[in-house]
Amino acid sequence: MRFGALRGMPARSAAVVVWVLLAGACFAGRIKDIAELHGPMENPIEGYGLIVGLNGTGDDAKFQPAIKLLSNMLSNLGAGVLPAEVLGTKNVAVVTVSATLPPFNKVGDRIDIQVAAVGNTKSLAGGRLELCPLGAGGRILAIASGSLRVDALNPTTAVIEKGAIIQRSVPADLTPGGKLTFKLLAENVDYSIATRIVNAINEDYMFGADSGGNARPIARAADAKTIEVTLTPEQLANPVPFIYRLERLTVPGLEQAMEARVVIDEKNGTFFAINGNVEISPVVVGHGNLQVEIKKNLDDQTSTLDDLVAALRDLDAAVPDVIGILKALEAAGALHAKVIRK
Repeated sequence: MRFGALRGMPARSAAVVVWVLLAGACFAGRIKDIAELHGPMENPIEGYGLIVGLNGTGDDAKFQPAIKLLSNMLSNLGAGVLPAEVLGTKNVAVVTVSATLPPFNKVGDRIDIQVAAVGNTKSLAGGRLELCPLGAGGRILAIASGSLRVDALNPTTAVIEKGAIIQRSVPADLTPGGKLTFKLLAENVDYSIATRIVNAINEDYMFGADSGGNARPIARAADAKTIEVTLTPEQLANPVPFIYRLERLTVPGLEQAMEARVVIDEKNGTFFAINGNVEISPVVVGHGNLQVEIKKNLDDQTSTLDDLVAALRDLDAAVPDVIGILKALEAAGALHAKVIRK
């Protein structure tokens, strides 16, 4: 028997102790489930614009940049300078306009924009953004305009959904330097996992290559997070099918390589273990009127969390008591897993 004692009987509860043992296969073992392709990126763009149509809540005559900007716009349109009677009417406001070009963008695509007041305007409600160029590095990449949807809690900021039209696309390079780069998700950064991914890619490529066994490995681990895959000329010419194949490639042995984790969700009264049987060292812990003493078997086998939960289930232990025991095991350093609280 692996448990020296299970003392105390907590009151029966209608709640059910939830125990779900998730092996590595629950991650499907595919590269796309544990890493993401690192390549095309978003590009921020910005500009300055003018909001018109405000009902006395805009920049006043003390904020000269608004007056100067409006005068320049009228002059560029051939309408002369700003009439003196317009000064101080507070119907216009200078704003910053920003947006983000998605990784794969095309001329004519529409994107959302964000607007924020620069001067002393009180509210942008009811205003409209005049044509405003947006860009980066001295290049105009989009043109923005449209009616604002003002933030009720902060009326000097607003958004315009699909308020900018892309004028010049930024090419997305899927294979910079002739390589694909995969980045392991934060929870999976580990040298063992990176090594298994590299082995899986190389074995798949070399096994499927029609090269008479002369194919060379194409994948390497730059570090515990980064996997680089060098493409052949044929793959570079048509990278998308190769990316599809790699993302769906199953990585053997992930269960053994991945760190054991126990996830505790006290709010919903659930917990689960990821990656096989979590071992527990000999220890005595308690929570409330429940005390657990864990000993090794005569055959020197180590107790596991699976064993403990089965025993607690037999006692009809309430969820808070089970979670309390898990936290006590963690505090005692007896739970051989990383504990994650949701």
